[in-house]
Amino acid sequence: MFVMLQNAYELWKYLNHFLLEISSEESSIEKQHKLLELCLTDDKWQCTTELLSLLKHADKAQQAFSSENQPCLSNGLPALEKLHKTWSSRLSKEKYSQFKSTLTASLDKIKDYYDKISLADAYTMTMILDPNIKTHHFKKHWGQNLELDVRKEAEEIF
Repeated sequence: MFVMLQNAYELWKYLNHFLLEISSEESSIEKQHKLLELCLTDDKWQCTTELLSLLKHADKAQQAFSSENQPCLSNGLPALEKLHKTWSSRLSKEKYSQFKSTLTASLDKIKDYYDKISLADAYTMTMILDPNIKTHHFKKHWGQNLELDVRKEAEEIF
């Protein structure tokens, strides 16, 4: 969806021009009005810009979960945490007020996924086994007590 909306945004002037042209060629006044209603105003395109700025973070998180060249399970927790932090920071900004209910629902869904992930040791273990991550993420983002809990859990498993 992100890429499709981004492409539409990049072509918005052409889209509006296309709609104006085909509406002018339409003989039915009713159909002309319906076509013209499809043209988006500058305000609507500004809204699209703001939506795209939110969706790009979800797109980055999704890309972190999928990779053709390397294992990516170890990216799961950090990607969800970063997305949650980013969208949470947008909730209080006036610029994104029209998306508040959607952001809130999205954050609830991220929390649901995060809770499910927390029940599976695979995510934390793949992070510890990844030489690029090991326990650095836990130290930086979880605090010392939780990082020690992760280490103890890893020792119990191995």
